[in-house]
Amino acid sequence: MALFNPLTEKINCTSSAAGPAFEGQTITCGMAAVEGSIAEVRIVSEGTQAGAAKKIVCNVIGGGEAKGLCGTGLLSACASLYTAGMIDENGTIVCGATAAADGTKQIVLAEHVVLTQKDIRNFQLAKAAVASGIETLLDGSSAAASVLYLAGGFGTALGEDDARVTGLIPPSFAGKIVGVGNAALAGATLMLFGSKWRKVAEEIASCSQNEDLAQDSAFQSRYITALNFPLHHE
Repeated sequence: MALFNPLTEKINCTSSAAGPAFEGQTITCGMAAVEGSIAEVRIVSEGTQAGAAKKIVCNVIGGGEAKGLCGTGLLSACASLYTAGMIDENGTIVCGATAAADGTKQIVLAEHVVLTQKDIRNFQLAKAAVASGIETLLDGSSAAASVLYLAGGFGTALGEDDARVTGLIPPSFAGKIVGVGNAALAGATLMLFGSKWRKVAEEIASCSQNEDLAQDSAFQSRYITALNFPLHHE
């Protein structure tokens, strides 16, 4: 991740180890964002009376039978379950659960797809790494109200509301998120078009400076705080 700081006219860069959860790895029913993968989860109430049963509705890539859960589906599931009160601010499943084979709690999203307590914990670890990294870069800069550009398949496809509800991104970026697709490939392609773009790349590199999160005294406390879901998620 990188942030242009208008105070110093430098680009502050850092890397935060989120792990492979957003790629569907370490998740019980995780998979890539291909046909059959759940990309979005929503909770709807069946009936209008108080205490009406909650129904889980999944948007599956390709429209067929759900086979697993990709990164955006994991984010969406956690956001929707939290908003519906099925998991609490600590990420603990509090209702709507069944028992997994090992006796732990899980929530059935579709016929062959479940979200376990461990899956939610892995999501929390991943989102806390990203959120605390962003907050560390923002600290001391005047870029709090700037635009947040998200690259890659997951960054471009994720739901902004889901990211806000779970605390994946700071609330200051609400309504200021832009998905830019495969920015790495686009940049590499530009480099092939001649010396002009290579010079631009050299200029960007010359004003970039690395920020080591391991040496930041506040990063660890930010990370621990970011593990929980935000208390206010209206």
